[in-house]
Amino acid sequence: MPILEIIKNNHEAGYNQGIFANNLTRHDVYQCAVAVNADNKNQCASLRQFLIQTLMWGNYDTIVGRYTRTISAQVVDSIPSFTNYSEIFIRNLNDANQSIRDKFNLFNTALNIPKVGYAYFTKFLHFYSHGNNQAVNMLILDKWAIYAWCALIIELNHAQRLPSLRRLLRYSIDDQRFTPKIVSGDLYQDYCENVTQISTSNHLAPNRFEELMFGWDLRQPRPGFTNPRTQILETLRTHSNLFL
Repeated sequence: MPILEIIKNNHEAGYNQGIFANNLTRHDVYQCAVAVNADNKNQCASLRQFLIQTLMWGNYDTIVGRYTRTISAQVVDSIPSFTNYSEIFIRNLNDANQSIRDKFNLFNTALNIPKVGYAYFTKFLHFYSHGNNQAVNMLILDKWAIYAWCALIIELNHAQRLPSLRRLLRYSIDDQRFTPKIVSGDLYQDYCENVTQISTSNHLAPNRFEELMFGWDLRQPRPGFTNPRTQILETLRTHSNLFL
């Protein structure tokens, strides 16, 4: 079954990601983002809580922390001069005149956090922008989002994009694995705009589409729904020559 059809069917069947990690839902993290702008006197503390909750939602402590031997709160509390960081974060992310690319590029400069990769930084961007009802759709871009985007480009036969797939993934013949490449600000903006275009043309909100295309752990069955990850991997493997 095509990935796009799986996404639509799961939506119509009422799929909800629900509790993701650490007993947190997307809605919980969106509410933390709202709180940052709700009280100017406590913005710094609210932003700290938002960053920690976002990392915890993304299961940072298990996925990254087991290697770095740090947990979410320690990572956030290690930021030098958090008051200054908070001011830069809020000012820039609330600036409607800045592009998606510009906001992403702050990840490598003023808003860089040691031991936090782009997959988690895009979670900050997504939850903050969507929670605060910003007009620009900034979406989560992690390993499975990259897999899904590449597979959708192939499935939809977006010929003009096919040659650029090597910018996103590399395929190793030796161990038969796909590995995401380093993401640039231009690439992240392209991803957000293209997925927004695909989602709206299929009458789905971009954040809803991203949730649906992400799927879930292949080891965890969800009766009544089809996991898009199975077809995503099949599509990538069938067209692995595009990533050599």
